[in-house]
Amino acid sequence: MSGEDVRRRELPNEILLPEVAALLAAGSDVTLLTKGNSMLPFIRGGRDSVRLRKFPAVAPGDIVLARLPAGNFVLHRVLRADGGALTLMGDGNVRGTESCRAEDVAGTVVAVVRPDG
Repeated sequence: MSGEDVRRRELPNEILLPEVAALLAAGSDVTLLTKGNSMLPFIRGGRDSVRLRKFPAVAPGDIVLARLPAGNFVLHRVLRADGGALTLMGDGNVRGTESCRAEDVAGTVVAVVRPDG
């Protein structure tokens, strides 16, 4: 199947991302088209896709898909890992961090896929 044959369907994050988390937990890699600007300039929402994989641990510098305590998901970089507590921040955010637990990480970015290769 060529790239032109691929059909895209947009779903709300609250429907899509729990399913993505389940696929990652089952051992599948998942590729998602990104949304938003919080990871600029490294990842451009609406243009770049990310390939995610579940790993047993994460480290500072990793970009992760994580569920926050409020239930929403973010794709942000790990700033600090202190035991099971993680501090996250988008590369394009000038202030503001998020906190989650290591077990709230659904997957880690293993590749950024850009339309120009």
